[in-house]
Amino acid sequence: MSLDVLQPWTVDFIKISIEDWQTKKEKILDLPDWSKDSLWLDDHFTDFAYSYQAAPYTQEFLEILKPDLIPLVHHFAGHFEVLSLWCQRYGKSQYMPAHSHGASGYSAILYADFNEEDHEPTTFIAPFKNFADGNDLSWKPEVSEGDLIVFPSCLLHHAQPNKSDTQRTIFSFNMKML
Repeated sequence: MSLDVLQPWTVDFIKISIEDWQTKKEKILDLPDWSKDSLWLDDHFTDFAYSYQAAPYTQEFLEILKPDLIPLVHHFAGHFEVLSLWCQRYGKSQYMPAHSHGASGYSAILYADFNEEDHEPTTFIAPFKNFADGNDLSWKPEVSEGDLIVFPSCLLHHAQPNKSDTQRTIFSFNMKML
């Protein structure tokens, strides 16, 4: 008698650690217009209004990260296009509730201001329940500042409340598969 465990479904995540992060960080964090009052909601910043169009700094952002995105280009055989890009900055107690970025394609999160001692990475929720007890399955990737996580856009995910006085800043973008 034999027992075969078959695993027909997997959910792939891609992690890219940006090289020469400190130099690129300075350039990337200079891209958003932090002084624009309408983009500050309570004590967090978002230029998500650009999410359905290209943020004014999209091309410059992609140019800064171009050498680091080459493995992504190879992985997807160049068959993707960045549709939207935005930035979020969270102050103390700020968070992002569970949400997805749509039914198809891939999304990415770049941890731009992220202190591993003060901040938690994004929590991802599996697209199916734990078969033993029916509870949600969740996962937090091990990330450092300057890491980029790519994931299926349809996955629910959220950011825990920032428990620190240190701001947490991420850039996120959505990709359409061609």
